[in-house]
Amino acid sequence: MRVERQVWSLNRWQTITLIVLQLLLGIRIIWLVCES
Repeated sequence: MRVERQVWSLNRWQTITLIVLQLLLGIRIIWLVCES
């Protein structure tokens, strides 16, 4: 059970990191489009 919890939290952090990276990428693209 403990191992499963560790895997679950790892997967959750991985998804959060991916979402944050995608958001930052989107904001950067919008910023570049607005600047030009």
